[in-house]
Amino acid sequence: MLKLSGRLWRHSDFKKLWFGQFLSNFGDRISRIALPTLVILVLDGGPVEVGVLLTLTTVPYLVLGPFAGVIADRVSRRGLLIGTDLARLASLLSIPAAYALDGLTLAHVYVVVGLNGVLTVFFEVSYQSYLPRLVGQENLVEANSKLQFTRSAADIGGSSASGGLIQAVNAVFAVFIDALTFLVSSIAVLFIKDREPKVEEKPDISAAAVLAEAREGLKVIASDVRLRVLMSSTGLVNLGTAAANALLLLFAYQIVGLTPGQVGLAFAAAGVGLLLGAAFAGRIAKAITLSGALVSAVLTSAVAFLLLGTSTAGYAFGALIVAQLMLGAANSIYNVHVLSLVGGITPNELLGRVSGTALMVVHGSGALGAALGGLIGAAVGIRDTMIGSAVLIGVAAVVILLSPVRAIKRHPGQESGPPAPGEPADAAGAPDPEPASKP
Repeated sequence: MLKLSGRLWRHSDFKKLWFGQFLSNFGDRISRIALPTLVILVLDGGPVEVGVLLTLTTVPYLVLGPFAGVIADRVSRRGLLIGTDLARLASLLSIPAAYALDGLTLAHVYVVVGLNGVLTVFFEVSYQSYLPRLVGQENLVEANSKLQFTRSAADIGGSSASGGLIQAVNAVFAVFIDALTFLVSSIAVLFIKDREPKVEEKPDISAAAVLAEAREGLKVIASDVRLRVLMSSTGLVNLGTAAANALLLLFAYQIVGLTPGQVGLAFAAAGVGLLLGAAFAGRIAKAITLSGALVSAVLTSAVAFLLLGTSTAGYAFGALIVAQLMLGAANSIYNVHVLSLVGGITPNELLGRVSGTALMVVHGSGALGAALGGLIGAAVGIRDTMIGSAVLIGVAAVVILLSPVRAIKRHPGQESGPPAPGEPADAAGAPDPEPASKP
């Protein structure tokens, strides 16, 4: 669990980053509801307008992920965190300002959402690259568990706060509150005392040079079998999950006839699962090894969608609650360990580029899965598509089991600790058949 005795409770710089990241996530959740609501209720938008809005939040990851990694490896990552927070503050504040002057337009909102999407890519890459440097590899699992726990809490609290703010005042005020969270987040990171080593200056900023550096992230992943497997399995999981999630509300409303209240209650179970998964991720890996935790998380997701696809109408509500609980827990456990493992394997000076490429894979496979889910669901039916998604997710577990990742018992940095019960002393570390290259 999130033990009070953990090392990072006494790490003042991590606690500042943790607090700032919590507020950033909290603000993100507010805008996730407030901005589409603003488009619908204030600017009279319809399905097409909302669809464009949501697309603008995903496209930057697909286009800029690797290039954001190049920047994160060239400059101060802490400085990039502060700068992107302040830029998001300014862009979001332009919405209530324009509304107050009676000049808010749909195009204005699109520009803000697109710009914030770009800034968020840079923030995410910088944060994932900065964390291992700040806390050390030996504390990565604890750090990611704590961050995932508060990310889950922000998901629940931010969504609730957004609804309350919109109900009590309006969607524009909710966006204003979101903007203020980025101000506080930037101040929290500003007070971090740790300073990164000076980055070697690279005067060549030509497009060719930047593209060459972006390719290095791909080369690092291609040269290390463990990273290749993690990216492949994550891509398969996201592909199947997004395909099934695209049909989830249709399943709930049209297939089994649930009410919005029942759907809301069921989805709240996902938040509980996220919190539980983050709290117990470390203990689960200790009990069944790191690779065992990854495989178990993947199979849990597959079983959850299989449960939905095969549930009868009389048990569908209960099945949806259980499935959401399982999916939330599995998501937390998988994310905590994959992020920690990638951070432990990858050389620090290349971590930005690898993280940027990973984000491109994550969001790219999710976008493709959502599109395929809708098309296949219309062609073969919602239940069959969910069952097919479960099978696809299960393939990701097979990929892990048939690879060297299966032999990884602990995270890098934890290898010097005592062996787990029944584990031979030389089995704690991960095999290194194809170490990451350092160009």
